[in-house]
Amino acid sequence: SRNSFLANLVLGGFSTNERDQQRVQLYSIDYLGAMISANVVAHGFCQFFALGIGDRLWKEDLSVEEALAMLQIMVNELGKRMAAYPHCVFVRIIDAKGIRVLENMYPEKMHVAKPTEGDLQTTADMMDIHS
Repeated sequence: SRNSFLANLVLGGFSTNERDQQRVQLYSIDYLGAMISANVVAHGFCQFFALGIGDRLWKEDLSVEEALAMLQIMVNELGKRMAAYPHCVFVRIIDAKGIRVLENMYPEKMHVAKPTEGDLQTTADMMDIHS
């Protein structure tokens, strides 16, 4: 945006020099300019869910298919938990071949069963308070 005063950035790349031994690099740059290198990065309120999932599922030899499955889990979780979550996530793969644009990811449809009258509880029942 042309009017952004506070902006966070996710920066990814692929190093081809001998010192870095051809490896993927991922950075998070916050609005103050602090930069960290990490295996999983996220910004905003979504980071609390995304980073937890990423910490649990990320591994050193993660394949592209496993990474996309992990991302879909994150997108599904954020779609459930964040009221103001965007409708899709833009997906890019950065490797020795360059940057590839993949199809956008959307949260999978969630089916919520409507509770029956017997399933509903009063606040007193939930707190086990009876007069």
